[in-house]
Amino acid sequence: MLGIRVLGAQTGADGADSAPALTAGWDVARFQPRDATLALALSRPLRADDGRLVVVVGRADLSALLETVGTRVRLPLRGERLPAGDVEVRAYLAPRDARAAWVELGRFPLKLLDRAGFETLAVRPKLDVQSDGQLDAHLPPDTPPTTRAGMYQDVSLNGGVEGTLRRGGAEAGIQALLVGASRDQSRLRAAQLGPRAPMLDLASYDVRLARGGTTFHAGHLAVGSARQLVNQFRSRGLSLDLSRGRVQLGLAGVAGSELVGWDDPLGMARPSHRVVTASVGVEALKRPGLLRLELAALDGSLQPKPGFLQGSVTDREQSRGASAQISAADPTGRVHLAAGLTRSRFANPHDPTLGADSIALVPVRPETRDARFGELRVEALRGGKLLGIPTTLSLAARHERVDPQYRSVAAQLHADRAIDALELTGAVDALQIQATADRARDNLDRVPSLLTTRTRTRNVNASLPVARLVRAANGWWWPTLTAAVQSLRQAGDGIPPDGGFRGAFQVPDQRTRAVTVAAAWQRGAGTLTLRADRSSIDNRQPDRERADVVTTVRGATVGLTASPRLTLGLDLATNLVRDASTGRRARDRRVALQGDWRPLGHTSLNGTFGLASSDDPTASRRGRNTDARLELSQGFDVYARRDGASQVRAFVRYARSGAALRLAESLQPSVRQWTVSGGLSLRVF
Repeated sequence: MLGIRVLGAQTGADGADSAPALTAGWDVARFQPRDATLALALSRPLRADDGRLVVVVGRADLSALLETVGTRVRLPLRGERLPAGDVEVRAYLAPRDARAAWVELGRFPLKLLDRAGFETLAVRPKLDVQSDGQLDAHLPPDTPPTTRAGMYQDVSLNGGVEGTLRRGGAEAGIQALLVGASRDQSRLRAAQLGPRAPMLDLASYDVRLARGGTTFHAGHLAVGSARQLVNQFRSRGLSLDLSRGRVQLGLAGVAGSELVGWDDPLGMARPSHRVVTASVGVEALKRPGLLRLELAALDGSLQPKPGFLQGSVTDREQSRGASAQISAADPTGRVHLAAGLTRSRFANPHDPTLGADSIALVPVRPETRDARFGELRVEALRGGKLLGIPTTLSLAARHERVDPQYRSVAAQLHADRAIDALELTGAVDALQIQATADRARDNLDRVPSLLTTRTRTRNVNASLPVARLVRAANGWWWPTLTAAVQSLRQAGDGIPPDGGFRGAFQVPDQRTRAVTVAAAWQRGAGTLTLRADRSSIDNRQPDRERADVVTTVRGATVGLTASPRLTLGLDLATNLVRDASTGRRARDRRVALQGDWRPLGHTSLNGTFGLASSDDPTASRRGRNTDARLELSQGFDVYARRDGASQVRAFVRYARSGAALRLAESLQPSVRQWTVSGGLSLRVF
């Protein structure tokens, strides 16, 4: 084996016989073109007894290309097959004596552009094709005509591309998702276009260009961080972000509703259905996060054009507004403060299509209203001890007020409402606690004809891993205990005059309460969870004091991992509903069994079985429902993949359900049906 001696040991007392030093003459932090000529420098010219200079780039020995003149060494890379990205350059002195060890002169990093001149170029296409259909079925006689009978196969696909490239400090990225379906009703824009919906459609795309502190986006965006003006409004459009020092500027324009498809690729084709936002963020101090001011502006106009998954009928809307938000924190990060004020002018322009000529429409007057919020969070205890016990405690107070008739086309808010809330989060040893309390009130202008409703909510959640509490390292028999208590009280203030109320019994006055406790044990081979829930609805309106309902639920869940290829699960539950006004007691029981078996390779067999029964003695009603499903799937390797997954998977699924009902002494006809379905999935790349 050839020996290599590292430079550093000198043979002479004055160092005259030591090997020369070698330094790199290129900027190791910058990418070099593939046809670059690398320059190196020797500390002294090579002598005859030094041997020859050897330079290895990556795994390629390029010593034959070296041009050495005195202390200058040049290495042209033209025409050499070298990998792009990070490469190491290693230099050695090979003595004339073949038995002597080589002397290592140095190792130098080298960054090479690819053949297209990019620092990084990665494109990852994706294409999955699925078929799913019915092979045979037995359906009840009264099956709706819309239910598909007989044999059929539906084909769908999901495809797209993700890519990134970098060059000269600039970066670009692209992401696109295409979806297709052979069935009309399953196509992406079936709700909008019906049978005219394209078989292959564009679901989303995003093109990003960045250089320095400038970033440009085109495609599907989520714009805005002003909580009450424009908050993560999702649609298709354009955005530009600039960052210079402690100042960030943003400008975006998007369509007024979420778009899909090939039409209007930039989302800016309809000026009357567009949302334009601008923002300025300033870090007032050198250290980010200590004091930040954000200003935002909005100009939005919406046409009665719902999103592709929205089936509601909308109205024309316009709003313009501005928002100011401030956030601050102390240097230790224990105290955080955020506050904001928003003013919005909202209008419903006249739409002649909403009424006939014979109907007099009253125009809606534009309204300018305000909204505000404030939040203070304090970490009272962080990593400290209370009475010798490790304790953490965080407190938060929140306030939000939204004026009556406040509206912004780019933020979903509940107008005419004020909310105040307190939150506590902490831990005492192993015990984790979270508690919240809030109160809300509407009808802020105290309009006499409107009902004023006050709402109070209390929530407490706790978790206690007992094994951690008793310091048991392997005590799997110790459970993890969890509990949650939720309480809601909602009541109206009196009976509004001319409000259309016939009596106090129509004014809400109700209290709901829910308590949940659970104990869970977990071990490598399985899990066991026991749970109990109790919820109650307490009505307190006059003449409805006894209209109370109490629901009690008990349940258990067992999970068993018999082997790496076999898992089983069992879920048991029973719930009892009691109606105090009628004395009704209805009981439901449910059993669900699930299994997953992978006997070998890519073969999988899984199934579920469920049995549910109901018993309502008051109504002389009994019912039973069964549901069973069994699926066998087999995967096939078409080509090797790094993730080890199969590229083709075929499945056959059998599903059977039945329902039986007894009313009083009459047994209703049982309803049974079964289907056999199958399909194929193909991962092309």
